[in-house]
Amino acid sequence: MQMALDPVAEEYIKTVYQLERELSRRVRTVEIAEAVERTQASVSHMIQKLDEEGLVDYREYKGVRATDSGTEIALRVIRKHRLIETFLADQLNTPWAEVHEEADRLEHHISDEFADRLAAFLGNPRTDPHGDPIPNKELNLQTDQNRVGLTDCTAGDTLIVEQVPHHQPDVRKYLFENDIDPGTTVVIDDIASVGLVTLTVEETEQRVSIPDHIARQIKVRCKIEPLRNKN
Repeated sequence: MQMALDPVAEEYIKTVYQLERELSRRVRTVEIAEAVERTQASVSHMIQKLDEEGLVDYREYKGVRATDSGTEIALRVIRKHRLIETFLADQLNTPWAEVHEEADRLEHHISDEFADRLAAFLGNPRTDPHGDPIPNKELNLQTDQNRVGLTDCTAGDTLIVEQVPHHQPDVRKYLFENDIDPGTTVVIDDIASVGLVTLTVEETEQRVSIPDHIARQIKVRCKIEPLRNKN
């Protein structure tokens, strides 16, 4: 039986899980505190409690990781969050830049059964409005191996944006206002040594400069141009 947790505990577990995968290592409590916007003392207290319940594994001076039980809880919350975001964008026409906070508020208050019904209603989408993969009913998280970071590409490449970072409101707003959306075609103009990627949005012909620490979080795939008839 799934352990009943309050929303704060679920948020901590989800944060540990996401940071662990983003950083590819154990997570420091200071990093968790920054992500959840709480003091390091309160984070340490919660992490010790979750460690006692077997939901995270905490090692002093080495950091935190989610256990198998904690990972299952995190994926359930992530599934609900991304399904809510998709509903808001697809059915209520909410701009993708505005769905994250609303989903944060709702994700802890719907049942697994409701999430399954919502997924069926939406046609079992594989990605949310930001391009993040949605865990399926079995909590499998499928990723597209063809996606690469924008900084892994070179000048002159024509690319389709597949996934955008959205946890920081200022970053989300900047990308949205400059039409850097999932599905947008862009051409890289320059990757400067000073840490800027300059690209042109194909539809608007607008040039946009993006710091490389943000650009590497933008996932893209190469656009395959149709073969032209030589006849």
